[in-house]
Amino acid sequence: MSDTKRRMILVLGTIGLSLVWDVLAAILAWGPWAAYAMTVVLLCIFGGYLLRTKDMVMLRLFWFGAVVGFGELFADAWAVNTSQTLVYHGLGEWPFVWASPLYMPFSWIVVVTQIGYIAFWITQRWGFWWAIVGATLMGATNIPVYEWLAAKAGFWTYQDCWIILKYTPVYVIAGEAALTMILPLVVWRVEHVPWKRILLLGVLQSIWVYWVSARLCFAIFG
Repeated sequence: MSDTKRRMILVLGTIGLSLVWDVLAAILAWGPWAAYAMTVVLLCIFGGYLLRTKDMVMLRLFWFGAVVGFGELFADAWAVNTSQTLVYHGLGEWPFVWASPLYMPFSWIVVVTQIGYIAFWITQRWGFWWAIVGATLMGATNIPVYEWLAAKAGFWTYQDCWIILKYTPVYVIAGEAALTMILPLVVWRVEHVPWKRILLLGVLQSIWVYWVSARLCFAIFG
């Protein structure tokens, strides 16, 4: 099996698994424990894959995702404490880091790795423009689904902002589109750049998340 096929099975398989789990969590209103459980499962799958294959492309994307995942805590804290639009469930019952549930940065690691690889794959085949279009559409269209599922499952909800489809803030849709839009520009040479530069790219992506995906999009669409 080729590296490309193996990576795509990993990415699409984990996306499908998390979607099925979130649907069940929403139907049965499982609450925050389901988010923690799925995050652990996904991390184990990715960790097992990386240990078994020593796949440097996915390992570099995972490292990039780790920087972005913990950098995203700043945007989360802004949404919870400053704009006060984001409300996480389970405060006082489950472990939190800063203003976010402990699962959140690790969940972002997985999501950034998944979408980052898809952006990388499209860029390698059809170039930047198609990758930018594809990544942006992924960010903008997946979010309404997952926000609805998260609210029904009891993971988090939003308040005091422009909301459509009952649960999804418009500024979050715009923010996720902005977040994923630049991923092709960041990850296209991830297999060649030094590890320190991946760290820098992750920090820059985190700054983009905080100032553009969160604050600017809220100022325009909140």
